[in-house]
Amino acid sequence: ILNPWHIKVIYKQNKIYKILFDNKNNEFYRNFLKKLKKKNYKLEFLEISPFNIIELLEKYFIEKKDPPFIEIKNIKKEKYRVLKYLKEHIKLSQTITYSQLSNYIYNIPIYRRKIALFMKTNNFPIIYPCHRVVGKNSYGGFTPSIDLKIKLLSFEKNI
Repeated sequence: ILNPWHIKVIYKQNKIYKILFDNKNNEFYRNFLKKLKKKNYKLEFLEISPFNIIELLEKYFIEKKDPPFIEIKNIKKEKYRVLKYLKEHIKLSQTITYSQLSNYIYNIPIYRRKIALFMKTNNFPIIYPCHRVVGKNSYGGFTPSIDLKIKLLSFEKNI
């Protein structure tokens, strides 16, 4: 499913800082590592061992099971609220539009751009399935590639 993509997990001890899809030696990856090395830079993280996160990703791709809920530390409350709603309510093979998600969270659909920003800055794809949020008339965006988003969605639809 992921060819030519690779999954990189950026971690330090038992803190996962980023799950990253990559298909080349990515400048973004190097910049993220620089941030990680700065002492006072607060990054969001999952408190779980790298081996456990790999196991959860394997269950998703091999057994086709959604990973369990894992609390994100150091995250802004508003972003966490959106990602938590997404994780709890939008299951495998389901999608939701940016406007619908905005409506559920804020009771008004006009915050769809804020929702899109939260999805774009989600450091934990698959664990928090931002690829399941789509545009009203298109797939919307996806970092790093819309083609990867389409692959993930069709993988889930074939479950």
